Parts: sequence; C-alpha cells; structure tokens
Amino acid sequence: MNTLYLDCFIISILGLILSTLVILKSQLRKAKLANVIYDWHLFFGMDLWINMAGTLVTVGIALMLLGPFLKQFPKYADATLFIMILFAALGYIGSDVASRFFSVVNGRINAAIDYKTSAADQAAGTADAPTPATKPQNP
Repeated sequence: MNTLYLDCFIISILGLILSTLVILKSQLRKAKLANVIYDWHLFFGMDLWINMAGTLVTVGIALMLLGPFLKQFPKYADATLFIMILFAALGYIGSDVASRFFSVVNGRINAAIDYKTSAADQAAGTADAPTPATKPQNP
C-alpha cells in the first residue's frame, strides 16, 4: 500500500509524457507536410507548463482521494493493477484535456499554412478556385 501512491504518481507522469509526445509528433508532422518551419519555442513555451501543471494538480487531487476511497471500499485495495491503469489514463487524459492550451501553437501553424497557401494561389492565379481535397503525402 505504501508504494501504491508512488507507483500511481509515476505511471500518471508517464501518461502525461506520452500525451505530450503524441501532441508534439502531430504538430511536427503537420508543419513538415506544409513545409513550415516549426519553432521549438512555440511548443516548449508557457502553454506546456500550464498543461503539465493542470495535469499534476489533477493527479494530486486523485492521489489525495485514493486513501479515503480505499478506506471506504477496502475490497478495491488489492486491485492495484486496475488503480494503476486508471492513474495512467488520468495522466494521459488530464494532459489531453489541458492540451486545449496547445491550440495557440496549432493556430500559429495553421496561420502559416494559410499564408503560404494564399501566396501560392495568388501567384498561380487560382485565388478564387477551391483547393482539391487530396490525401497529404508523407514526406
């Protein structure tokens, strides 16, 4: 029982890291497909720290409630695997919910893509023509 709190904390941090890496990979891929220079400062700015702080607060609240929950429902005290799975999901989902803060970075990438697309359409004389919806090619 003593190590359960530490195990839950560690696994929730791993969920947070996994979620952050998934977001980073998605933004890097999107920027690369659009030939937009991705500035690492955009990702590792204040938004990331707010995201992590929000997840850590969520995990802290869950850890504080874990003891009273297990006292109230002692039959779940032996279900450590289930509890750890919940904390891993909490770390991932807590980060995913807080990742709405990353919409600023995503908006900047989209603005760069729109700017480049508009400039290319004007140069080609197709500013009023719709862009065909084709599957993006992996670089």
